[in-house]
Amino acid sequence: MGLFTKKQPSKKEKKKPEDMTSEEIGDSLADMVQEVIDFRRKGIEEAEKALRLGNPQKAAEYYRSISEYEKMEETLMKVGDVEGIIEIYETDKKDDELEKFLIRINDVGLLIDLYEKRKQFGKLGLIYFKKKDYLKAAENFEKDYSKQDYAEKCYRLFGDEKKLADYLERREKRSRFMRITKWHGGRESTPFERNLRVAMAELRRMAEFLKLSNDIRDDASRMYTLLLQRNLLKGMLLEAVVAACIYSACELGNFEISKERLYEASAVSSQELEDAVNLLKKNKIGWK
Repeated sequence: MGLFTKKQPSKKEKKKPEDMTSEEIGDSLADMVQEVIDFRRKGIEEAEKALRLGNPQKAAEYYRSISEYEKMEETLMKVGDVEGIIEIYETDKKDDELEKFLIRINDVGLLIDLYEKRKQFGKLGLIYFKKKDYLKAAENFEKDYSKQDYAEKCYRLFGDEKKLADYLERREKRSRFMRITKWHGGRESTPFERNLRVAMAELRRMAEFLKLSNDIRDDASRMYTLLLQRNLLKGMLLEAVVAACIYSACELGNFEISKERLYEASAVSSQELEDAVNLLKKNKIGWK
């Protein structure tokens, strides 16, 4: 519930938009804009009054109600209520503003928690790199497909030859696998390649939407390719099979993901996804 009581509607019966003249519509829009301006002005007045009365928490609530997050933050910082600021940002799902705030106050621990929740492995890698924790930096950079050069650098800085060799082997294996999905000169030569190209593009899109690691994406790619090589995809919806491969890869990688999230990412029906999952299980691909 808001901090302000809404203005009571006029007893005069309002016209429906389709019954209004263009002039009346213009007047109605002007009234709505004025209401917003009045609401904002009242909010600022009430916030300033609360501050004068020594109640910064109440003032912050007024600022939040009119989306003045910067002033809300400044108000609570005056009394050192950092937890209050974080709680408000989390309640309102303002992750970007929370990130900026944590960077300003340099709270590395909370930033790490935020990036882990959002699966922003590149940013996690950068934090650990600054802390000179090169192994954790390398492991996080490796999960971000665009940061592989940083991962190699950090493994080298860590100084463990075996870990570096294992990483380079994993990287080369991924590169070899991804090369089969690329086109040479833009020519689509076979139905197999055309299908694989479309499927890998769809898999990349879903993986980015779901913020999945490279390992899970690679496992899902291998499952789809195996189904295609065995000619098992006849009559199956491509998007549903890709979603099922992702689901299976998450299960194998102990990464929790709900089917509802997969419906959202793939826009397939529950029955289409279930059919594709059963195809994988029936052919013992993905599941043990």
